[in-house]
Amino acid sequence: MLEAHPIENGTEWNDLLKSCPDFNVLSTFEWGEFKKRSWDVRRLAFVDDGEFVGGAQLLLRRKLGLTVGWLPGGIQLTDFSALAPALRRLSEDIGNGPFALRINLLQELTPEKKTVISQVSELVEARRHVWISSTVLIDFDHYADFLEPLSKSHRISYNKALGQALTFEESPVSCGDFVRLHDEMVAFKKLHRKTLRLEDVECAARILGDHLRMYSVRLAGELVSACLILRFGSRAYYYLAASNPKGRESFASFFLIVRMLDRLREEGMRQFDFGGIAPERENTRGITRFKTGFGGRTVPYAGEYDLSNNRLLCRVFNLAIGRKFRDQA
Repeated sequence: MLEAHPIENGTEWNDLLKSCPDFNVLSTFEWGEFKKRSWDVRRLAFVDDGEFVGGAQLLLRRKLGLTVGWLPGGIQLTDFSALAPALRRLSEDIGNGPFALRINLLQELTPEKKTVISQVSELVEARRHVWISSTVLIDFDHYADFLEPLSKSHRISYNKALGQALTFEESPVSCGDFVRLHDEMVAFKKLHRKTLRLEDVECAARILGDHLRMYSVRLAGELVSACLILRFGSRAYYYLAASNPKGRESFASFFLIVRMLDRLREEGMRQFDFGGIAPERENTRGITRFKTGFGGRTVPYAGEYDLSNNRLLCRVFNLAIGRKFRDQA
C-alpha cells in the first residue's frame, strides 16, 4: 500500500525530486519556501514497500473546516502509472473535510499518460485555468549554435540587433532595476493587470538565491531588456521578462535570448524550458510566436485538473480562479 511521508528537509526533498524524470522547478523546496508568505506548504513523499515513487508539494489554505489548495508543480512520479494511488493517498492525507485542489500536471502529454489520466475518475479537467496548455523546450545537445534553429523572422531580428550598441550581462537579480524596466513595459503595452511588486521580486531573490539569475541587455549603458531565469539541476526555466520601448526598437530581446542560451550551456545546463504558450488563444499569439521562433520543441502539458470531494466547493473555487485569472481566458 502506498504511504505518504511528510518531508521537511530541503536537501532531502530536492534529491528525491531529481529522481523523477518529469520534475519541475515549481515543486522544488525553494519554490515552496517562496510561496509560504501566503500559503501553508506541505511536502509529501509517496513510498511503496520502502521505495520512493513520487512526491507532491501542496500549497494549502484552510478556513471554517474547508481546504483549498494548489499543486503548481503537479505530482512528480518515478513512474506515471502510479498517479491513481498517489492521488488517493493525497486525498487521505488532507482529511475528511471538504477540499478542492488544483493540480497542474506539467509532464509532457503522451498517449500513455493520456490513458493513465483517463482512468483516474477522481480527476476532473479544470473549468477555469490558471496555467496554459504547452511549453517550448530547447534541448542544448541538439544544437552546436543557437542561431541554427532560429526562424527566418527571428534571424532577421537578431541580425538587426547586432547593428545596435547592445551589451549582454549576467548577474544576481537587481530587483529595483528589473521592476522599473517591467513598469516601463506595462505602461508602454497598457498591461495594467500585470504590474509587478518590488517586494515580491526581492522576496524571490532572497529565498531562491542562486537558483534565480538575471540576464540582461543594455543599449549604450541603459537597461532595455532583461529576464529572470530559474535554475534547478541541469534545467533552466523562463520566469519573468521585461523590455522597454528602446529594447523593442533595438530588437534587444532576440539578442538577449541567444546570448543567454549560450551562457546557460556554458554553466552546465542541458535544457531550457521557455514557459507556457497557448497557441489556441488569440491574446497570446505574439508570445507564442516569440518563444517558438527560437526553434525549440513545442510540448503539450498533460493538463490542468481539479481533485475535490465537494462539488459546491470546487465550483466556488473555480469561480474565484476565473476572476483572478480572467485576463488569461
